[in-house]
Amino acid sequence: MKDDLSPRLPSVAVSGGPLSAVKTPVLVVGLFEGTGDLAPEVAALDKAVDGKIRAVLGSGDFTGKPDETSLLYVGAAGGPERICLVGLGKKKGFSSDRLKAAAAAAARHLKGLGIHTIALAHDLAAGSGIPGPTAAREVFVGAALGAYSFSSLKKADDKKRTVDRIVICGDPSALADGPRHGRIIADSVYLARDLANTPANLMTPTILAARAVDVAEKCGLSIEVLDRRKIQRLGMGAFLGVARGSAEPPALIVIKYLPPGHKKSPVALVGKGITFDSGGISLKPVENMGAMKTDMSGGAAVLSAVAAAARMKLPIGIIAVIPATENMPGPGATKPGDVLVAMDKTTIEVITTDAEGRLVLADGIAYAKRFEPALILDIATLTGSAVIALGKRVAALFASGDDLLERIRQASRASGEQVWPMPLFDHYFEQTKGEVADLRNATGRDGGSITAAAFLKRFAGDTIPWAHLDIAGTARSNKDYGWVTKGATGWGVMTLVEFLQGCDPPKG
Repeated sequence: MKDDLSPRLPSVAVSGGPLSAVKTPVLVVGLFEGTGDLAPEVAALDKAVDGKIRAVLGSGDFTGKPDETSLLYVGAAGGPERICLVGLGKKKGFSSDRLKAAAAAAARHLKGLGIHTIALAHDLAAGSGIPGPTAAREVFVGAALGAYSFSSLKKADDKKRTVDRIVICGDPSALADGPRHGRIIADSVYLARDLANTPANLMTPTILAARAVDVAEKCGLSIEVLDRRKIQRLGMGAFLGVARGSAEPPALIVIKYLPPGHKKSPVALVGKGITFDSGGISLKPVENMGAMKTDMSGGAAVLSAVAAAARMKLPIGIIAVIPATENMPGPGATKPGDVLVAMDKTTIEVITTDAEGRLVLADGIAYAKRFEPALILDIATLTGSAVIALGKRVAALFASGDDLLERIRQASRASGEQVWPMPLFDHYFEQTKGEVADLRNATGRDGGSITAAAFLKRFAGDTIPWAHLDIAGTARSNKDYGWVTKGATGWGVMTLVEFLQGCDPPKG
């Protein structure tokens, strides 16, 4: 595609006809655990390769456990040179997310062997009941995400193990837009991963804004980047209070997707864009501080999701707001005890400068309200408390109402990005009250992720539905698993896209 957002995204092709006739270096076939039955198309493939698939099953060398792989060298005339079997796990309870994870496991294994083109049966989990277009989409997304690597800063010799082309095998008429939508989604996750993986000296707020402009131009989006002077005119004292300690200028990135004929109230997405978080005067420990380049993962997810929505031509208006800055302890830095004045005139007592995410989001949410949105959804690597509560594979979800909360949970289930709902009882809001100002930006360790969400809810107000995703644990990973690769995960892009796809056009 000419409008690819990541230069490393594999190309996609569709191949019809029997699996035994797919001419490819390797063909990926999925098998369930605990069953010797082969789907008709896999049985036909097995016959064409002289029973090699049944032979490996009979040997016990391959059992079909989740993400297990086995490579068969078949050298079929006019067909695949190799067959890669990938385990799907138990058939009962099989989901599209497990399908995506299986495709990722196969692609990761094959990339490690230096294979550049891989073909996958679109019905990798034949008999699972997953519709053809959905299966094709998930297979491509999984394979592409499993093959992802951030290698743009390495020497050429380190870039040889890449998957450049993914072939989806199946009747093109039965796959519909599955492969195309899969490629858009994978490209969007690649973009989010690329942005967050880029070192902070190469991904400053200015560079992030320039990258957003490039994305907007490719996707036909309207974009405005507000500089420090315009941010000051808006009275965004909370945002600027974070930016004061950095030599890098802040940027407020505002993106609009309003499809033709759209007259309804838009959905507002607000993403935290801290391109590096030192903690400010409340300096973080030196251990793992380099990972704070991923503190703009929420902003990356928002940019990537609105780009996907535009490319998929979703019938819903979107306003995306990304307040971007560094949090540094420079000479002008905000000090603990200082009081900042937010855009809506709320005064905020700064207890710790390392609780900066809620400060920039406060002004980002206040700005989003200018567009009279149908709802506001913010996403941020906000608190270590969310990691303590839920670990590193589940995001914390907060919402002002049960309906919105359930809609986001449904989107999460469809995407495979797990969330867990958190409470917002009245006493949490009481804890956010300041002693010398309206609010304080930190309340201590107890319920830290909840009081941070309560802080943000005050800026959303009571009339606009609001939700918050704390992705502090899920935004980066120390290892590969499922469709996740080590480093920035791009978490949230798929959930946001699923939410926007299933979002009824809001009432105006």
